[in-house]
Amino acid sequence: MRFGRQAQMCESTTTFLPKTRATRSGSQRSEKKGWTVLTKDSHIKHRLVERTALLEAGVRAFVLVSGNLTGPEMAKIFVRALPRMKKFAARHLPPFIAKIHRDGSIEAWVSQ
Repeated sequence: MRFGRQAQMCESTTTFLPKTRATRSGSQRSEKKGWTVLTKDSHIKHRLVERTALLEAGVRAFVLVSGNLTGPEMAKIFVRALPRMKKFAARHLPPFIAKIHRDGSIEAWVSQ
């Protein structure tokens, strides 16, 4: 898992995980490119299609679970969590879905 200084590609989860059959192909596209998924969709715990697609694709997914945040606040949390995300990803084989809390802490959520 590499986190470089410059992002090569970024997609929103609405592009990545549409609520259609394309969900699987979107997840598979991410796996082939070695992407890590970042999302603020904490309801993914209850959305079996999206959760299954992520796990079947073998991706590393990090979910921001704090609500009512502005874009800049979310960005700060992701930046604060980055060192912990790297450590978590080094210690856990994909696929997994992990929570990112407001303080930047990481917690395992779902894995296979």
